[in-house]
Amino acid sequence: MDSDVRALAVHERYHSTAGFRRAATLCLERLRGAGLNAELLSYPADDDILYESQFTLRDWVCPEGWLALEDEPFRLIADRVAMPCSVIQRSGAQPDREKRFELVRADAPDVSGKVILLRDKLPDEMKDVFLSRGAVGVVYSEMSAPRREDIIKWISFTDPDLSHIFGFAVTPREGDRIERRIGEGETSGTPVRARCFVEASRHPSTIENVTARIEGETNEEVLLVAHLCHLRGSANDNLSGVAAVMEAARALSRATESGLLAKPRRSVRILLVPEYLGSYAYVSKLTPAQRANLVAGLNLDMVGASQSGHNGPLSICDTPAATPSFVADLAWAVNEELGKDDCITSKYGYVPLYISCATGFRGGSDHAVFSDPLLWTPMPMLGQEPDFFYHTSGDLPEILDPFILKKSATLAAVFAYTLATLSEDDVKIILGVRAETLLQHLTGLIELWRDGKLSEEERLIYTGSAIDRGCAAAADFLRFFPDGPQAVRDFIHGEIASLRETAELFLAPFSGAGKAGVHPKAKPYANEERYAWVPLRTFAGPVHDLKKILRARGKSEASYDAYTKDVPAYDIAAIEHQMEYFIDGRRTCAEIINEALLEGRGDRDFETLYRYMLILEEAELIQRKKY
Repeated sequence: MDSDVRALAVHERYHSTAGFRRAATLCLERLRGAGLNAELLSYPADDDILYESQFTLRDWVCPEGWLALEDEPFRLIADRVAMPCSVIQRSGAQPDREKRFELVRADAPDVSGKVILLRDKLPDEMKDVFLSRGAVGVVYSEMSAPRREDIIKWISFTDPDLSHIFGFAVTPREGDRIERRIGEGETSGTPVRARCFVEASRHPSTIENVTARIEGETNEEVLLVAHLCHLRGSANDNLSGVAAVMEAARALSRATESGLLAKPRRSVRILLVPEYLGSYAYVSKLTPAQRANLVAGLNLDMVGASQSGHNGPLSICDTPAATPSFVADLAWAVNEELGKDDCITSKYGYVPLYISCATGFRGGSDHAVFSDPLLWTPMPMLGQEPDFFYHTSGDLPEILDPFILKKSATLAAVFAYTLATLSEDDVKIILGVRAETLLQHLTGLIELWRDGKLSEEERLIYTGSAIDRGCAAAADFLRFFPDGPQAVRDFIHGEIASLRETAELFLAPFSGAGKAGVHPKAKPYANEERYAWVPLRTFAGPVHDLKKILRARGKSEASYDAYTKDVPAYDIAAIEHQMEYFIDGRRTCAEIINEALLEGRGDRDFETLYRYMLILEEAELIQRKKY
């Protein structure tokens, strides 16, 4: 796996670029060299091409770019050749090598025609500085923090309105020095000037997915997914996931071909993608029958960094509430077996030599696409958070730990093979983990109630909802035994009833068992006629380009801008995106919003989420069901 990481890390892997294609081709060759039937899937990419609800982007070509202060002509502050991410991804061009620009703070009275210094605030967040006040370029730097003084934060221009702006990213140490120089210049009346050059252009292109399949007895598929994109280096994010997936595939292929393991009932497919874009493109091209064959999966995102002082535990992220499943419990059961690293004594038994944890659902990567109920491919994420070097030039192969990477690859292989060969014995083990998970969830809610953070009414509603969803997760086993044996299906039904009974007995001492109901924030509105319509959607995965979709369809962006201004916590993992999962063509608006409020424990109010629903309708992403 180390050789995979190091061979790929030399490539700059921004999606839809030649560098990504080189890395994808290398993965293809290595998989084929291991005897796997691998292929490269290509999809057109341009600013106006939409897959499901996700726009692709043009290729950004930038062979050269540099920045130097006028009085330090031989000292480059930024140099794309030496450090590619020192030119902001998708920077505009600045072709005049001899032109001088004044460097000023972003809050300077006059920024017109000048280059601004931004500390922590991203260019997209300071859009008015460029569009209304006339700044032409930017130098971005994080604020100084211990051990991060000499690494560069990778950022990108994401707003199409800023495509003409050129920009550089520098280390916090360099940012501090530039800020001091600007301050000294303000005092002395001598402006700080810089020379810079950026050769950049953007062109229609393609994005690529690498895929390979270990054949089973049926066309049903278990997916192992990892994203291959990002800046040069970018080892934990996410070459660790790519290397672990490829190693899991090689191991499973060798074991099944040699007869060490029986041929699985279901096939195992690996998918290496440009994050989000590749997953949206992949599912958009599947036929209904092919979509139905996707049974479950695992997304590996940042799974190999050393845990010695700068990176967090391996975490297993659950599926969303709208797609309840036992698959995260399976991942945790495998993790517990892998954690039997060392035996203290016969009395205390085995202990792990690494840290791991289980979390609720959160978005942010490709599992959020596949876990959509429209696809019903429940997919936990194996990740690592916090990551000290996340999205920085410091994310190099040297920070990876072969021990952690081996654990991740092994977990992926065992997870996939178990799902591909799921038996009654496996069900019994996983159901035990499901019961533990549910009781831990209920314990957390009881603690919040005891601490006064939940009212009695909220406790009853949340615990009741947790029981319902916990039992629904166990019921997902029935998908894997559609034609029997009947004894297994009867056993599963019996265990679901037992799970509910156990949970209710656990809650009995706390003024009675939970009772799922309408969230308090929904009560005044739930029965009003204007919320009784049923929305339909046809796109898979959460919506990330809502503003761009509105613009592309000639719709006003005002409602979206007002929403994001009023709801600052709106992001890729926000409750709005989980609310989209509940839009299934059966639930009314009121029912959908209630489900979202339950999932977010009231993070938003009813009217706020209804505003978001209307923006989706305005963008023609949903329509009102006709009877």
